[in-house]
Amino acid sequence: EASWNVEVLNGTIVLLQSIFVVGLRVLGQRMVDPFGDDMEDLSVMTYVVTTIENCRIIMTSEQETEVDEALEEQLLERSRQLAIGVGELKR
Repeated sequence: EASWNVEVLNGTIVLLQSIFVVGLRVLGQRMVDPFGDDMEDLSVMTYVVTTIENCRIIMTSEQETEVDEALEEQLLERSRQLAIGVGELKR
């Protein structure tokens, strides 16, 4: 009776492994062409349109003509403090 239980367990493990391998193959086949026409594929045009819109916003934005030296110094000091804090975390 003990060998019958072991055989059932072994058969179940082999079945689960087979399902896992088949699932990986199906996943791999779907990932081969991520830019296809299916619903789960990536939409290239969405990325292109979003990039063009973001570039247009950046290119048409108005830049400050005068530099606020005090603000620049504050930002520089804050970035130095952050860099020191990050350096301490790495230790």
